[in-house]
Amino acid sequence: MPKETKRDARADGEAEQIFECYSDHFLASFRGDTMRVCLGQIIPADNDPFPDRPGRERPYGPLPVTDRVEQRAAITMTWTTARILHDMLGAAIKNFEELNGEIMDPAAPQFSTPRADA
Repeated sequence: MPKETKRDARADGEAEQIFECYSDHFLASFRGDTMRVCLGQIIPADNDPFPDRPGRERPYGPLPVTDRVEQRAAITMTWTTARILHDMLGAAIKNFEELNGEIMDPAAPQFSTPRADA
């Protein structure tokens, strides 16, 4: 669930709303003049609020429950802004890895789906 907005002071003394959310998934789309990044959160299957939704049952048994992504926010920016963000993130990651070692993808268990003819 997104956090409540925070109030930040701007230079002119007015308060500004800032939206915050957690993201462990993204989807990018592109146009000639802009780039859009949708930020989402992967929701594990064991937290599925609709385990008995229609369509789950099949002749060979229930479908395996899969994780889903809940979209949290979308950001549209110019290519110039995207390039600046790219450079800033690259520098931040480089500095982090110099202090902490290479960032590795965590290992995840592999699951197989039951076959209909099995």
